[in-house]
Amino acid sequence: MIAIVGKIASGKTTFLNYCKNLGYSTLNCDHFVTDLYNHNEEFIAKINEKYGDLLVTNNYVDKKKIKNWILQDISNLEKIEKEVIFYIKKHLLSNKYDFVEIPILFSKNVDFSNFFAYIFNMQIEEKTRQIFLKNKGVDNFVLNILDNQNNYNWELEKTFNGVEIVNISLDKRNNLTKIKKLLAEYI
Repeated sequence: MIAIVGKIASGKTTFLNYCKNLGYSTLNCDHFVTDLYNHNEEFIAKINEKYGDLLVTNNYVDKKKIKNWILQDISNLEKIEKEVIFYIKKHLLSNKYDFVEIPILFSKNVDFSNFFAYIFNMQIEEKTRQIFLKNKGVDNFVLNILDNQNNYNWELEKTFNGVEIVNISLDKRNNLTKIKKLLAEYI
């Protein structure tokens, strides 16, 4: 499996979608978590048991409530992260993909790097990223949290825990031909 990492609005999902369209198996962890919140009865029951209507509305885990809960106390982020990590890890242990978009590859609570043969880091110039952020409508609260959670400087390293890091600038992945050429080197 290959991990796709990078800052928010760096083009991770776009790259993953190119890979999917080329026939590769993919997992978008953001979509996986959304599915956990909305449809995974075991996860919803666990969160409901621990936090009740503080985080659960109409039998789904409410993202807006989580955001407000984290606003009240940033340490709440770690609490919900631990719950989510368990399910991501469980899923990766029993499922294999060619590519996994994983916004946070490691934190003090987990290191997913051992699941992967390569780490593809989506590099992007900050000016371009700001345009993408504006187009996505990302609010500053979410941006600050995600940037703080995902602040590892991949560009400075050749490996992470023995896994090769491949830094991929936007100009090397901005069309299908370039992506096919890149993938031919690693798959």
